[in-house]
Amino acid sequence: MLRKIILFLFLLPLVAQAQVDTSLRDSINRVFEVLRTGDDAQKIVAAARLEIMFSDYYEDLDHFEHEFDSVPFLGQLSSWDGVIRMLCWNIALENGSYKYYCIMRHKPTKETVAVTVFQHLDTDWDRIGRKPIRTDDWYGALYYKILAHRYRGKTYYTLIGWDGKNNITNRKVVDALSFQGKTVILGSSIFKDEKERPAHRLIYEYANDVSMALNYDDKEKMIIMDHLEPEDSRFVGQYQFYGPDFSYDALQFSKGVWVLKRDVFAKNRSLNNLPQDAKPGDFED
Repeated sequence: MLRKIILFLFLLPLVAQAQVDTSLRDSINRVFEVLRTGDDAQKIVAAARLEIMFSDYYEDLDHFEHEFDSVPFLGQLSSWDGVIRMLCWNIALENGSYKYYCIMRHKPTKETVAVTVFQHLDTDWDRIGRKPIRTDDWYGALYYKILAHRYRGKTYYTLIGWDGKNNITNRKVVDALSFQGKTVILGSSIFKDEKERPAHRLIYEYANDVSMALNYDDKEKMIIMDHLEPEDSRFVGQYQFYGPDFSYDALQFSKGVWVLKRDVFAKNRSLNNLPQDAKPGDFED
């Protein structure tokens, strides 16, 4: 009898925690329904509510590894080293653009957790390629992959994301994530653009009616992507005419930098491809 009582008392906190998580999950699902069906004002209010719910929940170190597996339209990413976990979602606005949300939690030490809320502002993407930015001045993207590489005792984190810019073009981005004390920094000069100039992130823009494959291939140990070209040389720089040309480029991490390799062919690769009929928040991790 005593053994049963002790077992009951031991399991009671676990049952209570499960009830709390279930209640929170149900609340999150209700909010996501508003994000799917509400007008712009309702969606923005609901998304702000989500930020508060997630931030409060993940301030608790005991919740660090918890994921809401049954919540649709919520991207949940984690680095292989267990240091960083991210939640990403977006809302489709009536003008055809998107607003993005991202909450990151990481462990500065094994005994502490830090929660960072990314603030999506109306950033000029043409100006962000060559400068680091803070998370309170974020360009906004739906991240679907986080990578971690080690070199000389330092861990380099890389993010891959998608932006449905408008009804004419979409974009994908490869970015770097690092820490300066408690501050999260996006961007680092570990990339080179197509003209071999140092860049803090790589941005690819292409026509809205095509898809661009861009993801990390575990077998090849590279980021492999469709090479984009305009359908006619007269349209160079007009990205509504850009699409895959059936060749592939790759980024390979070497000695702390991403090295661009052109015209790479890789069999059996696992690439993310947003379908043309994708709903907001739909993507494959």
